Amino acid sequence: MSSSKTPSKKGIFTRIWLSLFTPKKNQTGQLLEEKWQNWCEKAGICTKCLQHTAHVFLMLCLFSPAAQAEIPQSQAIRAIIGEASSEGKIGMTAVAEAIRNRGHLGGVYGLKAKHVDREPEWVWNLARKAWEDSAKTNLVKGADHWENTEDFGVPYWAKSMQQTARVGKHTFYKVKS
Repeated sequence: MSSSKTPSKKGIFTRIWLSLFTPKKNQTGQLLEEKWQNWCEKAGICTKCLQHTAHVFLMLCLFSPAAQAEIPQSQAIRAIIGEASSEGKIGMTAVAEAIRNRGHLGGVYGLKAKHVDREPEWVWNLARKAWEDSAKTNLVKGADHWENTEDFGVPYWAKSMQQTARVGKHTFYKVKS
């Protein structure tokens, strides 16, 4: 029995990046980049400008919210419980918002927290409601990182980020603009 493993988003992006920006040769052995440069010269187009425009376009496509995969609700709820089960509905909703803004669960400790499976049903229901509500709220003002700074202090990575909100024990951050 063979198992088909879905490639990770990071793996897909790496393959796309390498396929686009690794030098390739055509059947005659000429580098396609040289052929591309010759075409650009004949057309009167600056190859560097075109190349930079292509890079910017690719990055916008790959990292836009529309390009990000939907986070499975069951995993989002586990992460919310793991991160904010003691924070009530508002605290859970704030963490849920930040998870949505992040677009993935990479680096979210709560997803693997051991206490999640021991939480009562009402906590699971509250987390589910927080996940649903987070699609319509703006408690964290665009943040995609957070930390329980009351219990764990300010993380090293927060120095390079902008603090956007504080909800319960959590402080929320986003990349400085």
